[in-house]
Amino acid sequence: MCELLSGKVLLLDYYNNKVKLVDINYKVIFNLDLATKPLGICNVTPNEVAVASEGCTIKFLNVNNRNIVEGRKLKFEHRCTGIAHSKCSLYVTTFTALYHYTLDGKLMKKIYEDTSNPLSVYKFAVSDFFGTRLYVINYSKNKLLTLSRDGTVLSSVEDSALIRPTGVHVSETGQLLVWGHDSNTVVQIDGEVRVLDSEIDGIYHPKSVYYSARTGRLIVGLFDNILVIHTR
Repeated sequence: MCELLSGKVLLLDYYNNKVKLVDINYKVIFNLDLATKPLGICNVTPNEVAVASEGCTIKFLNVNNRNIVEGRKLKFEHRCTGIAHSKCSLYVTTFTALYHYTLDGKLMKKIYEDTSNPLSVYKFAVSDFFGTRLYVINYSKNKLLTLSRDGTVLSSVEDSALIRPTGVHVSETGQLLVWGHDSNTVVQIDGEVRVLDSEIDGIYHPKSVYYSARTGRLIVGLFDNILVIHTR
């Protein structure tokens, strides 16, 4: 999921091949049907997002008030399972590798690759708070890796609170959040792992997480609904 400048949120519906636009009260106001299953989404401009989908494609979408309009599409020779935008560049994962592209799809560099497991470069996030850092989820080995912009591994985090991690999110204010699918947790990492919530608070097999600095709400995507937690 991702949040627009207006406060509306875009959600990916993997099983129904849709992108859903929800208002500030989290009511669905528009559905866009996709040809393939969506796997990742990121902001590009205040009203434009990019969606990575099965079929090796990235599609750009524009949000106009209460509608989603399809824009251009990029086609790749590898799978597109995760996506992020930073400094006029696109970063894309393939389950085992992380690539750096221009916004028009020109390959700049293969930043990192690990073919030892089928989900070794599963999801990721980019942060520019302390120089460019790339946070990569190794789902197979229950790890969070921190990479420099050139792909050097700077650190690796493992913790019992992160079993089968399915994603990582860096908020607008710099919080680093990771969630464990099988541990039913959302954790904040800032030198140590701190569990924010668990199954007893309604989090069960989290699929995605987004922290809105604008509203102070933590939005957790579950199997067939979202959980909104007020943090302030």
